[in-house]
Amino acid sequence: TSLGQDGMMGMALHPQFGLGQDYIFIAYTYSPGNLRISRFNFVSTPTPVLNNEVVLIEGIPANNDHSSGRLIFGADNLLYYTCGDLGYNQFGNRCNEIRSQKIPTAAQVATGNYSLYAGKTLRINTDGSIPGSNPFFSGVRSHIYSIGHRNAQGLVTQKSPTNGLVYPTPAPGGILFNSEHGPRTDDEINVIESGKNYGWPYIAGYLDNINYSYV
Repeated sequence: TSLGQDGMMGMALHPQFGLGQDYIFIAYTYSPGNLRISRFNFVSTPTPVLNNEVVLIEGIPANNDHSSGRLIFGADNLLYYTCGDLGYNQFGNRCNEIRSQKIPTAAQVATGNYSLYAGKTLRINTDGSIPGSNPFFSGVRSHIYSIGHRNAQGLVTQKSPTNGLVYPTPAPGGILFNSEHGPRTDDEINVIESGKNYGWPYIAGYLDNINYSYV
C-alpha cells in the first residue's frame, strides 16, 4: 500500500536478541489508514530471514502524512510507539479535525477500535495487550501512555542520570524522551511522563508562542 508517509514505520529488537529471544518487532502499514505491530522470528542460517509473523496489535491509525513511527523497547522491556496526528488540519488533510486530545471510550478499546490513538505515545505489552500500569485517561485505561502529540519521530530511553539532574515521574525503569516536529517552528524535545498531556494542537512549543493557533 502506498500512502505517502507509510510503509515500515519502526523496528525494534527484543532486549534479549542474540540470547535466545531472536525476535524483531516491526510497525508497518498494511492497508490504507491502518498500521500494525508484529513480532517476527529471525533465523540467521542458512539464509537470514524473518518468518512466523505474530500480529500483536493492528488498526492503529496511519495516513499519508504524520504517521510518525518510532518503535522502541523501554527500560521496562515494554514496547513504546509514537503515533502522529495524521497531518490533519494542513495541506490535503486540512478539513480533518486533529484528534490528539481525543480519548477512546472503554467500549472502543474493548472492541479493538484504536482510531483515537492518533497523536499519542503508546505503551504495549510484548503480546499486544494493555499494561496494567498504563495510566487512565477519562477513566479509561488503554495502550495510550501520553497524549497531545503532533509528529514525534524520535523516541529514546535512558536510565536515571547520576549527575544530580532531577526529572519528574520518569517512565518505569528510566527516562523517556521524544523529539517532535512543530508546525514550521517550535520543534520540541520532551520528557514523556505517564498520563501527561503535551498540548497539541492547542500548544506548540512555548506557551507564549504567537506563530501558531489552532482553528
